[in-house]
Amino acid sequence: MRFLLINIIVLLFSLNTLAQTGVIRGKVTDEKNYPIAYASIYVIKASDSSNVMGAVTNETGQFIIEKLSFEKYYVRIKNVGSIDKWLVAEPNAYKPTVTFSSIVLNSTGKDLKEIEIGAERKLIENNIDKKTFTIDKSIISQSGSAVEAIEQIPLISTDENGNIQLRGSSSILILINGKPTGMKGESIQSILKQIPANSIEKIEVITNPSSKYDSEGANGIINIILKHNKNTGINGNINAQIGTKDKYNLSAAISYNKNNIGLNFSYGLRYNNRIWNGFFYRKVFLSDSTYYFDTDNNGYNRDFSQTASAGLDYNFNKLNSISFGVSSNFGTKKSPEYIKYTEFDTYKTTFALFSRQNNIYGENFFFNFNSQYKKTFKNNKNELSAALNYTSNNDSNINKGSNYYTLYNYLPIDSISLNRQNINFTKNSNFIAQTDYTYLFSNSRKLETGLKTTYRNYDNNMLIKQSDILKNEWFIDSSLSNHFVYSELINAAYVNFSGVYKNIGYQAGTRVEQTITDGELKFNNQKVGYNRIDFFPSFYLYKKIKTEHEFKVNYTRRIERPSVYQLNPFQDLSDPRNVRKGNPDLKPQFINNIEFDYVFTNKKLMTNPGIYYKQTNNLMWRYMTLENYVNYVTFENIGSSYNMGFDWITTYTFNKWLNTLTSLTAYYNRMKGNLGGFSFDNNNWNANLKQTATFKIKKVIELQFTYNYRTPFLTPQGESLPMQWLDFGGNLPIMKGKGVFTITLSDIFNTRKFGMELYANNMESVFQRKMESRILYIGFNYRFGKTTSSNKQKKKEQQEQRNEDMGF
Repeated sequence: MRFLLINIIVLLFSLNTLAQTGVIRGKVTDEKNYPIAYASIYVIKASDSSNVMGAVTNETGQFIIEKLSFEKYYVRIKNVGSIDKWLVAEPNAYKPTVTFSSIVLNSTGKDLKEIEIGAERKLIENNIDKKTFTIDKSIISQSGSAVEAIEQIPLISTDENGNIQLRGSSSILILINGKPTGMKGESIQSILKQIPANSIEKIEVITNPSSKYDSEGANGIINIILKHNKNTGINGNINAQIGTKDKYNLSAAISYNKNNIGLNFSYGLRYNNRIWNGFFYRKVFLSDSTYYFDTDNNGYNRDFSQTASAGLDYNFNKLNSISFGVSSNFGTKKSPEYIKYTEFDTYKTTFALFSRQNNIYGENFFFNFNSQYKKTFKNNKNELSAALNYTSNNDSNINKGSNYYTLYNYLPIDSISLNRQNINFTKNSNFIAQTDYTYLFSNSRKLETGLKTTYRNYDNNMLIKQSDILKNEWFIDSSLSNHFVYSELINAAYVNFSGVYKNIGYQAGTRVEQTITDGELKFNNQKVGYNRIDFFPSFYLYKKIKTEHEFKVNYTRRIERPSVYQLNPFQDLSDPRNVRKGNPDLKPQFINNIEFDYVFTNKKLMTNPGIYYKQTNNLMWRYMTLENYVNYVTFENIGSSYNMGFDWITTYTFNKWLNTLTSLTAYYNRMKGNLGGFSFDNNNWNANLKQTATFKIKKVIELQFTYNYRTPFLTPQGESLPMQWLDFGGNLPIMKGKGVFTITLSDIFNTRKFGMELYANNMESVFQRKMESRILYIGFNYRFGKTTSSNKQKKKEQQEQRNEDMGF
């Protein structure tokens, strides 16, 4: 009986022990015994140095951390303006709660302003699932638009038309403040060109997004975060710049934050004039002879744009908040172009010589409205958010073209028309509704789920008018005009689960998307569209050893749907000998992507090498043919591509006056398929190098140089020519740092140009385009109000970041 009673007592004690978890609690004060609110608390396992939990102190300086396993921990207490303190805690079954009754933090002797200035010098941050680049620390990017700012970032480049590329591919999704614009191709490029670079706070690059994000964007996501001053009181800045050959930038922003409300307004103006020239030389092999066709062209792009935005943030209380934002861009462009055509026979005898003048005028209007409601539950672990986002973009372009002939022969009848007008009206609209929910099971496990609906509508009306010389009037040519209407509905749901198992962080999830598209060619009533359901799984593993080494491996499946630009079958006849048209039968391409990343960090060095493998099926690509002496360009699903790549980003601080950023991207690309009866299996190696060096003179003047080099990249019908250029930037703070003079000079040696060598069954060609690239800007920026965030705001942002990273 006594033996049975002892066993029952032991069993009850054991059950009670199993039900218990460890607790660490305490109170943080300063040297005068005043409580410190919003101090950061980190709990770190002594066994492997993994960060298992985080918290912040409340208004009375107190904190409590629960649901800890029974083992030894290091507790780090961190506060801006104070010296960090480290403590040891070891909850166990006999003493599950460890209490620190008074934790005193000593002052560093520096004020908050000094600390913030020292901390903000970081150019790049390597987070768990993304790389974040601070744009206002890139001096060179401050004078241009968002396109030039993005181009300064490692891993990113642009092509000859300004299209943004990540790892050599333009298959990316562009977000602004975390929200999709719904625009693609030329539309998103037009919007980005209207955003001043100095209005951007940071840019996030996500090369392999999880299932929480939209599956669109084969090569990843670029998220542009615009500046949003959260400092208390009234704050703002004014910026003005002037560049060579008629280039002007002006922007201003002001914000007001007090208690539970925040307001912000901004305005920007850009006037940009850039000249360009190029050529396209073709050698055509006929059955019994050789034919040469040369095109030389030049012109300029004159853009004028205005941007404005306003925002409201309101906190009902600590747990409920709502925000509203509106923004608008309006721009006009004038792009005259002169084209000279020369055609030769086998003996290089000219048998056709004529020219064309295109006078192009366009207008663009972009509008965005967004709102978000966020609720944090009382346990400060679970969060619910709901958001609405609406964008519209209207473009109009009028191209008045005239042909002039010196001598002609074998010209298409269509080319004989002396005058033609191409009038293009495009309307895009995009509506998004989504809701997201986050539930924290414990200090190391998190569930995320959400629903999203996206509706896009596109209306393009292309009217082509011919001139009647006898009647001196214009008439619409219905045989060449077109009206294309297209809509896309995407319904999505996702679930992500993340946590830590035996010191290894993990995340697994999947996303399901239903895509319904519907389109019609109004002039011939041709229907296009499809309805499909696709799944996009993702999986991540993460391991951190001490504070210096991080290892990450992940897999995702993604999709790239054809853009309206690629689908719309109307013919662009602005150049009658080089005609572009879309393909309404183009299908989506699917991408499987695997990445492995390693990060090493210490006080001076951050180095981040990584490798990846990507397979693309149903590959979409540009396809060129020659018919009746006219060059046609369209898009086809041509086969598959296989990419193996290597990225390496390194920052190093040599001393107080020199730091560097090195970015190397090298990848092997293989394309295999069939193109118009022509089978191909092409492969090559490509590499892009970007080297930035920043010099600081007498702790005031900063000088920055960036060198870019790109090796040739592969296409199914040829490869590009190598490119290289050197940029320079400098700034000089005055007025105790509130004012800054800036100077930038892009492409110092004027070497930047884009070229291609192309091959087809019966043709060899070479193409080159040279945009004005050597541009000098001089500017001045003035800030007023507070230049640093409040301690309370800083701690709130740090806590939000820890909640976002929970599970890794």
